[in-house]
Amino acid sequence: MITMYCPECKGEFRDGFTSCNKCGVDLVDELPSPETDVRKEQTIGNKILAFKIEDYLKYGGMIYIGIALLREGVKFILTVVQNQGLQELTGGYLINLIFATIVVMLKETLWGLFYIGFSQIITFLKLDTNHE
Repeated sequence: MITMYCPECKGEFRDGFTSCNKCGVDLVDELPSPETDVRKEQTIGNKILAFKIEDYLKYGGMIYIGIALLREGVKFILTVVQNQGLQELTGGYLINLIFATIVVMLKETLWGLFYIGFSQIITFLKLDTNHE
């Protein structure tokens, strides 16, 4: 009695069957070695899908936000210190300095959020590709 195998679902069939009733593909005498499956998975498209660019974008976006907020906070403090404290700064200059710092912090935060959002879009696109 010869056992036949489905190369897709790896199902076993007894003698007399020529195709898999689940997959509809022709049966083979023996299953391909796992080496063959590994080579099949290492196509360019699968390598691209396996590369986790979305993780780098997500974590990079968070780090970008943190560094930007820290940098702008330090710049603000240094400006105040260079002017010998808040009492030396005139009202209009201080308000402009605070406003400029907040605007730059918001801009940098939005760029970081853009990177994080872009990483989520890539994740969803990869999920959709993997389900086809």
